[in-house]
Formats: sequence, C-alpha cells, structure tokens
Amino acid sequence: MKLNLKDVTQSVIDDYTIDFKLKSPLVIFPYYLTKPVITHPLVGIGGEYKVRHLKIKSDFVREIELIPNTVNLPVKIYKFYPNEDEVLNAYKKGEIDSFTTNRKSTANYFIGWNNTTISKEIDYSKIMVLFINNGNKLLNIKEIRKIIAYSMPAFPDYGTKAVGPIPPTSWAYNSQVKTYNYNFDRAKNLFNKNFTSTQSAGLTLSTFFDYSDIADIIKNELENVGFKVTIKLVYDIPDDFDLLLSIWNPPADPDQYYFWHSTQKTTNITKTNNIKVDKLLEDGRRIINPKQRQTIYKELAETVIDEASAIFLYHPFKYEIKRQ
Repeated sequence: MKLNLKDVTQSVIDDYTIDFKLKSPLVIFPYYLTKPVITHPLVGIGGEYKVRHLKIKSDFVREIELIPNTVNLPVKIYKFYPNEDEVLNAYKKGEIDSFTTNRKSTANYFIGWNNTTISKEIDYSKIMVLFINNGNKLLNIKEIRKIIAYSMPAFPDYGTKAVGPIPPTSWAYNSQVKTYNYNFDRAKNLFNKNFTSTQSAGLTLSTFFDYSDIADIIKNELENVGFKVTIKLVYDIPDDFDLLLSIWNPPADPDQYYFWHSTQKTTNITKTNNIKVDKLLEDGRRIINPKQRQTIYKELAETVIDEASAIFLYHPFKYEIKRQ
C-alpha cells in the first residue's frame, strides 16, 4: 500500500517498516500517519470492528452497524440525525439510548425524567471562536479588532473561558498568556476614537443555526458599543465574511500552521498575515526539542491573541443524556 503524501518519498524496508524521506524537517510528521487506514469492505486495519450494514437516505448516512472482529465484543449501532430535534424525538421514542449535546436547554429538558441521567463535562477538544476577517478593509485595522475583543462577555452558562488557541489538554498550554476580558468602557473609548458619527460601522456576523443564541448575545454587545450588526445564518464556512462564529477543533499537536500561516489561503480563514506569526509557526515545525517548542507556542498564542485575529470565547460544556 502506497500512501499519497506530498513532498515525501517512501520505500518499504520489510513487512513492519516503511522509510519516509522528507524534503525538510517536520517534527509533526508522525501525526499524519495516525489516521485510520480503511480497506474494503470498510474494515479498519488492526481494528476491532467492521461495518456490516450502512443505511443511507437522501445522500445522508442515517445508520452504521458495526460487528466485532473478535469475540466477546458487542455489536454497535450508530444513528445519525440531521438536526437536534430529530435526536430528541429518537430518544423519546426509544430509538437511541444516549446522545450528547452542547445545549444546556436540551439537557434541562430531561431533568426529572425517570431512568434518565444527565452528566456534564467540559469539552476541551473544542473552542467557540469568533473569527475576524483580517482581509476586510475595516477589520484589517488592529485597533478595530480590539474593540470587538473587549466587547466579548463571559459565557458561564455555555462553557469555561478559553485561554487562546491552545487548549489545557495540550503539553504546550500556558495559562499565563494575556487574554482580553470584557471591558465596555475601553471598547467604547476605542470605538469613539476610531469612528466619527457619520462613518459606517456595519458588520455582518455569520454563524450556524446551532449558535444563533450566542450570536444574538454578541450582536447586542457590539451594538451597545456602536457597531451595526446583521446576523447571517450559513450552512458552511463562507468564502467571505466579516465575523464568523463557530466551534473550532484545534489540532492535537500545537502546530497550527494551516490556520494562521499567511501562505495557507484555504484554511487560514481569518486571512492572518503576520511576519512574526509565520516565523513562529515555521520554527515550531522545524525544532524537535519539546521545551523549545513549548516556548515557541507560548509566544505564538500570545501573538495571535494580541493580533485579535480571532477571539477565543470558551470551551463548551458537553452533556450526555443516557437511559439507565
């Protein structure tokens, strides 16, 4: 089996060894080799399960049934629903025995239900982020982005405050990086300094339906400062936007080259273009020593936060609704 890896040559040494040669050092290269290898008929190499049944309706996967490759393991059935309302109905009808949600209102609905337990934990694998389009003529100005940063309130009902782009579960996490705390007076003063009464300060806030309640809170805060905000519901990440509110899954390794480096035209959705950020990202990939990398990524987090390319709001709560 030959893996399709750009700028990497490979040769098979024996049944257990493959030799990879890279054009330049890339300390995170092993992470690219951790993705599951799937063969027909949908069997993971070395995996405990294989797919026995796959149900598709209107190009949407509705159900996957897995059977074990070894004895003493149960059959597993996963059901998929296009929205949370259908998930709720499926649970009520007994089609599923458990599901997870980030919505507190959904979890509260099941308080008092017989034979149903509700557990809550912080999902550090996700961050609710307000991405700012640095390529926008207005938002290209750092002080304008800082107005937005100082306008963001805490969201204690939705999660725990995020400290930059690297989560607490990472070995490179540093809790001492500077963050923006809600400061209405400072935001208002910066707004008055940068806008006249006749200037247009209109922004479009794009988001997904599931986050519309958070978008409403942000809209109110920004309008209190002086912006005029229009909320736009989207179904995919738009090619162009002013502000984008969405859940982000930071990578397992603190390398975030694809998200902030100026050369990454597709994945750098904020259009961040900062020489220092580029250099830190390049060094973080080149250097192997963990302590040196930790120092690099602490500085990276501080720089990204200071640039206000994106506002890292919170790690969401995750609720599991489970039938006893």
